[in-house]
Amino acid sequence: SIKAAWPPNWAIPASKLERVRVLSEMGRHGEVLAELDAVLAARQELHGEGHADVLTTRHERAKTLQEMGRHGEALAELDAVLNFRRNLLGSTHPDTVKTNESVTDLRSSLQ
Repeated sequence: SIKAAWPPNWAIPASKLERVRVLSEMGRHGEVLAELDAVLAARQELHGEGHADVLTTRHERAKTLQEMGRHGEALAELDAVLNFRRNLLGSTHPDTVKTNESVTDLRSSLQ
C-alpha cells in the first residue's frame, strides 16, 4: 500500500515535487510525466479522485502531455479536470478558471 510507504501525514515529499519542477525546466518531459504519474497514483490512493491535490496533479500532467505534443490526451485530461472542478468548486473558483483557460488555450492552438 502506498499509505504505508509515505510519511504519516501522507504528504508528497517536497523533493519529489522539486524534481518535477527541475526536470520540467530542463525539458525532460518524459521523466516529468513518469514522476507525475507516481505522484498522481499516490495522491489518488490517499485522497480520492476529487481532492484538490489530485486535480492539480492531473492538470500538471495534462500540461506535460501538451508539451510532449500529445494534444489529444492533454485535452481529454484537462476536460476531465475541468468537469471535476466545476462540479466541486463552481465555475468562478480560481482553480476552475485556470483549468478552463488551459482548455481554451489548447483548443485554440489546435485550430
